[in-house]
Amino acid sequence: MRKLWILAFVALFLSACGTREPKEENKAMDSLSSPGKNSTENVNPQQDNPVKDNQSVNNEIKGTGKPIHLSEDDFAAKVFDFNSGGKWKYKGDKPCMVDFYADWCGPCKMIAPYMEEFAENYKNKIYVYKVNTDFAKRLSGYFGINSIPAVMFCPMKGDYRMIIGANPKEKYISMIESFLLAK
Repeated sequence: MRKLWILAFVALFLSACGTREPKEENKAMDSLSSPGKNSTENVNPQQDNPVKDNQSVNNEIKGTGKPIHLSEDDFAAKVFDFNSGGKWKYKGDKPCMVDFYADWCGPCKMIAPYMEEFAENYKNKIYVYKVNTDFAKRLSGYFGINSIPAVMFCPMKGDYRMIIGANPKEKYISMIESFLLAK
């Protein structure tokens, strides 16, 4: 019986990480990154803090097949202006998926290679965005993201859909093919 409880606990942990407060040093960096950032300020996946990275914006324009890291302001400019409080309307010129993650989240790390693969395989058809929830508290709160990973799928028209937790790659592919790219 004890083994069954341990297995259930491990399965629950691997399915999704709950959100938590970032480490103290990350809180300090978060407070330094005030609203009003320009659209070239992104979260560098190699570091826990926001950095200037003009290459990320250039990657998006050229379609190099890499996930694009967004700040809250970038999300408002490219996906949906959640600050306005208006009705959902996707802003992009092609469908997108948004991976809400955190660097400390094990299941987020499990699906990160999927996001890299999707960005490459669908580079001319969809955008693959990543949002670090430790630096996007208002955005995460707006969409009610309490567990990560959470992947948002935004078609050109209509409402978005969200998948919570680490899922098999096939589930994400199915959503891309049947929801984002369906005509």
